[in-house]
Amino acid sequence: MNELEQQFQEKLEGLFVVKSITNVNHKPHQFMLGTNHVGFCAANYGGMLGDACIEDKGFPTCSMPGCSLRYSDHTSDRVLILSLVRNLTNEEAQKALQSLPLKENKIDGVCFVETPEKFRVL
Repeated sequence: MNELEQQFQEKLEGLFVVKSITNVNHKPHQFMLGTNHVGFCAANYGGMLGDACIEDKGFPTCSMPGCSLRYSDHTSDRVLILSLVRNLTNEEAQKALQSLPLKENKIDGVCFVETPEKFRVL
């Protein structure tokens, strides 16, 4: 669990379990790295594939066959994935979720994962 996930877990303790924060809905698809990217990073950035390398105007386009888009043209939504630890009232869930700094952490939405117990927001 990374630091942000841990902070969210502390705020949601007893209500939700933080499963992860991840990217979904890749448009048009996930950016595909290839050997040309590795070579570019090796030649220009000591092999480091970091922000400076990716943002370089010379960084190669996507390696997906038929795709000529740059890295910045590939987008996705960042979501917080949660599961409930018990049945919650709508008010409890709303208050807890509104306490999270989602916008400040560039999180676009929340996704709920089914539990074996089938807990619900009622």
